[in-house]
Amino acid sequence: MYAYLFSFSFMKSIIPYVTKHVLTTLESEEFLYISYIVDIILITMLVIYYFCKDRKLFMKKAGQTVKRLQKLTLAQVGCIILISVIGVVSTFMIFELNNNHNPLIIFILTKVLPVVIIVAGSMFILRESFTMKKLIGIALAICSIYLLAKD
Repeated sequence: MYAYLFSFSFMKSIIPYVTKHVLTTLESEEFLYISYIVDIILITMLVIYYFCKDRKLFMKKAGQTVKRLQKLTLAQVGCIILISVIGVVSTFMIFELNNNHNPLIIFILTKVLPVVIIVAGSMFILRESFTMKKLIGIALAICSIYLLAKD
């Protein structure tokens, strides 16, 4: 498990630097479109691979997926669309940030801020309780965001 976590973390951590390098030539919008075209091509290749590997299993799973898709409520379909829109918009925003700011700071902020927001939401909306140790950790995370964002 740790090998997967390390590998995944390493791969995700090089994205800001690669993005910054590509954005020296391309505009953010161009990079966004090209990267999503590459994603579509890779996903298509993966689907073709699974289809060629075991057609019967692929068709069985595809049929099950279609049946489950038909059971989705309108609210669930809306949530799927919302997640997709958020993904595209947030990707564009990160490209813009990387184009104008230090990628390392942007990477750290995009990892720490969601945790702080989720914890704050848990405290204030869900009324969950936290130990003093966790509250100190949250305060340190907020301080690190402030220190990293300060020029």
